[in-house]
Amino acid sequence: MKDTLTPTTRSRSCRFPLFFLAPLCLLLEPASAVEIVKTADVRYADAPPGADPNLLSLDLYAPRNAKHLPVMIYVHGGGWRKGDKSEVDAKPGYFTARGFVFVSINYRFVPGVDIVTQLRDSANAIGWVGAHITAHGGDPERLHLIGHSAGAHHVALLATNERFLAAAGVALERIASVVELDVQALDVPRVMGEDAARRTATFGADAAVWRQISPLHHVAAGKGVPPFFLVVAHRVAAKLEQAAALQKALQAAGVRCELVEAPEHDHNSLNRAIGVRDDAVTQAMEKFHDSLRDRGAPAAK
Repeated sequence: MKDTLTPTTRSRSCRFPLFFLAPLCLLLEPASAVEIVKTADVRYADAPPGADPNLLSLDLYAPRNAKHLPVMIYVHGGGWRKGDKSEVDAKPGYFTARGFVFVSINYRFVPGVDIVTQLRDSANAIGWVGAHITAHGGDPERLHLIGHSAGAHHVALLATNERFLAAAGVALERIASVVELDVQALDVPRVMGEDAARRTATFGADAAVWRQISPLHHVAAGKGVPPFFLVVAHRVAAKLEQAAALQKALQAAGVRCELVEAPEHDHNSLNRAIGVRDDAVTQAMEKFHDSLRDRGAPAAK
């Protein structure tokens, strides 16, 4: 169906000009020439009794006639308790213009499920993409991840603790890069040591689980951890400290990691600006992706 932004069925696709994807004030790079095919509300897993099926679904955005393109998978934020795959701002237009298939995923929330189950949801969504993205013009061997806030925790953890993706049928070597946008939960035991009373409702009370879901504690050489691009907004000291610690661990393991400070942004404006022309973080991210061409990221257009 043409010019339809919100399909209501599981398999319906729509085709629409790029300018429908973002407010006109968001002036993007040459994406105006790209026609995007959107496939909305695709179920990546069966919903158990009582669960909202939408929380186990994803949306796909592909350039018309896409074929064998790298894939950018976005995991939204919301404090592990809210958010939706539709909250993508300029990202679909931006990434498809640069030669990616773009995918935005949902997952179930705490306290309805525990944090480990939530992370398994995101892993299963990536597993679905790996198994089915060829039909939408993507390359299942070139999967890139980007996440904001709680979603940034997801992508950082899934790209370091390989057990989650392995259980979903995806080898860590198929993840080509990770962009992590502004999260403090990179060292979960530290977070719990500093603020257990507030964080137990999200991360639970089991110290073994804290370590299981802590990206910093799963960095190791030789396991296929992909290059990382870390961004911290608004000069938040605790976030900078944890990002710097993760960068140090990754580099010690022989993994490339760039850390960008974005004092011009707050937590939410950082995410909204990804894909907006002249945004400094977007420009730095472009250079990062362009430098990974050997791992499958497309060159700038």
